[in-house]
Amino acid sequence: MKTSVSAERKAFDSRHEPEPEEILVLFSDREAGAGMNGGDSLWKASQHFLAYIDLKTGTLKQQEGNLSWLISDKELKQHGCGWPHNFAPGGIYRVLVRKLINKTRRKFVELSCMMVEVLEKDVQNDALLAILQEYRTPMTF
Repeated sequence: MKTSVSAERKAFDSRHEPEPEEILVLFSDREAGAGMNGGDSLWKASQHFLAYIDLKTGTLKQQEGNLSWLISDKELKQHGCGWPHNFAPGGIYRVLVRKLINKTRRKFVELSCMMVEVLEKDVQNDALLAILQEYRTPMTF
């Protein structure tokens, strides 16, 4: 039996801290993806990132993570799993996020957040651009 959309949104919401935080985030070149658990009605879309800056403290965190949000089957079919944000590969954005409360659920990801709002896109930041340049440098053996 499928979970109701409102119950699913409420459950997703409850797994994240109540207060949003503002970060500057550097996305990887990977495209957004989406998955659905059995019994769910909504897709959990996500976008991988390489690093972020906590704008409250100004601290640069060079650790990978992901931002996630919920979309319907109809939205996924019409717009793709990156909708409505459609983050650019290697893009830097100022966003509001809510961090996952129980980080032990995703041990392989340092930071998992619920996407709340895009505040600014195409942001320029020297520290994050340097990380992007290193990320895009071909490896030679």
